[in-house]
Amino acid sequence: MPRLKKRFYNESMHLTSYRLYSDGSGTAVNQNEDTIDGHKQLSLTEALWLGTERERRRVLDTNFIQGLKTGKLDPIKFGVFSFEDVVYCLKTVEALRSASLRAIGDVKEYLIHSIEEYQTYSKSLTELWRVSSPDAVTLGSSLSKYIAYHLKVAHKMEPIYTVVSLVPCERLWPWIGEQIKDSSATFGVYRDWIGDNFTGDGYKDVEKFLNEHEAIIDKEKAKQVYDTCMDGEFGFFNAP
Repeated sequence: MPRLKKRFYNESMHLTSYRLYSDGSGTAVNQNEDTIDGHKQLSLTEALWLGTERERRRVLDTNFIQGLKTGKLDPIKFGVFSFEDVVYCLKTVEALRSASLRAIGDVKEYLIHSIEEYQTYSKSLTELWRVSSPDAVTLGSSLSKYIAYHLKVAHKMEPIYTVVSLVPCERLWPWIGEQIKDSSATFGVYRDWIGDNFTGDGYKDVEKFLNEHEAIIDKEKAKQVYDTCMDGEFGFFNAP
């Protein structure tokens, strides 16, 4: 999906947030301090991101991304990917709505605004690709598994982890755009699509919200959700 260029974030949602030492000592410190006793700190979301480097590199090596880069991607494979992306966005709305029903306070408020954003974007995709319902598209096994996990997180885990599940997708796509911008990339007929989809910094608002709510996040659970969703992104790009 094209990344959301600007996401909702209300400064009144601020909570005291903490960072971990990058050396793994695990001592919690105030986020406004860059270092303590010479230790460089990592935010929760930055630590999660850095832990997925191997999977992200695998995404870059997929035939889909390499085909976009050269402009030689099979149009049929691009079409399959695009139809599946419509379903992914529609199912993300479903997951957000489910999690919002169990959420309270500013987490609930954040999820509701996320629903509005994804609904608006999903509507534009369904009109573009003329998909009346997610049931109209037969998904491949990789995306089916990825979506099922999103819904499981939304139905079974604390609502904050549904917010966590949004970040891998929203941060990965603009990162891909940065990685494939070089002198050898031609993009061909996919140039405009890449410009629309592999850009944006909406993930920064999601990350800011999570870092300010670190006190209610179990880091092992967050890592499990984050890593699984990044693996889902690889499967999605690798499937067409």
